[in-house]
Amino acid sequence: MNEKKLLFDLTAAQAPKHGSKYGGMILYTSAVFIQLVRNLHKDIHLSVLFIPENFTDPLILDICKKHNVELIDVSENTIIDTVLRIKPD
Repeated sequence: MNEKKLLFDLTAAQAPKHGSKYGGMILYTSAVFIQLVRNLHKDIHLSVLFIPENFTDPLILDICKKHNVELIDVSENTIIDTVLRIKPD
């Protein structure tokens, strides 16, 4: 079976430099992301869009590292360029 590619916008789970680090949308998106990774099939490669300078819960970053989730810096890669490059399913 060929590996499938999934792209997730993790920016909704990040806080701006000068904002609340644990607002409702951040907590909701983080919970969805954690469940996604925990239930991810082994034949799926997960890439996420994120903003490195914004706050990201260390648990999220640890999960990304542990599960080899590709972090894509949106300040260096447009969404269109990213989609064209990785061709998510």
